[in-house]
Amino acid sequence: MTTQSIALRSRAAEPGDQPDTNGARLVSPHTTAILGIALAAATLVVLELVGAGRMDLFAQTVSDYIALPAGAPLIGIAAAGLVTAGLAATSTATAVVRRVLLGWCAAVALLAAFPTNLPNEPVHLSGQIHRCAGALVFILLPVAGILAARSAGARRWDLTIATVIAAIGSAAFLLPHVPHILAGTALPDWLGLAERGALVALAALLLRLTAPTGVPTTRPLAAAGAGVESRSAS
Repeated sequence: MTTQSIALRSRAAEPGDQPDTNGARLVSPHTTAILGIALAAATLVVLELVGAGRMDLFAQTVSDYIALPAGAPLIGIAAAGLVTAGLAATSTATAVVRRVLLGWCAAVALLAAFPTNLPNEPVHLSGQIHRCAGALVFILLPVAGILAARSAGARRWDLTIATVIAAIGSAAFLLPHVPHILAGTALPDWLGLAERGALVALAALLLRLTAPTGVPTTRPLAAAGAGVESRSAS
């Protein structure tokens, strides 16, 4: 066995990169993110169907659907799907980006744990926590995208474009809240549509954050080590 084959075998067996019987990961972070986002999207579709005729998707936010009989559990399931995707993104991120993503996951969890106040009700403590967590959800993920793009190499422009789109969508949803909170002005009739567009943009950014980088996996490394070893033995 040559020194090169020993090095290749050592790299293939590094901790935290355990292959399955075929020499590849069972589920990649990108696949996990896709499954999490698919769960969230499917749940939100069910939520819209349950609220058909009673809720206005153009004007009302997803949080307002807490008024529906099945609103709370469905919002919780959607949040769980997004948290799953966010945690998948942390496994491919740098330390700084990982902290921001963990903060984002915590904000999503708080959104589900502390529902907003019902229409025409005064804003209670749960509603205040919900508002703050909601703002963080739409702010922290674009921040994570900006930080990740700085060290993304060949993926820098893809991440930058996805981040800019997510930031614009988030701003379109958040900015109308400023005069509403400060001066009590009415929220626009298109706020619900803006939120849903922003959520789509955030989901797309999550997928970009977990997209494969094209770096060789452990499988070809192991195969290369076996090839070098067999040639040195002959």
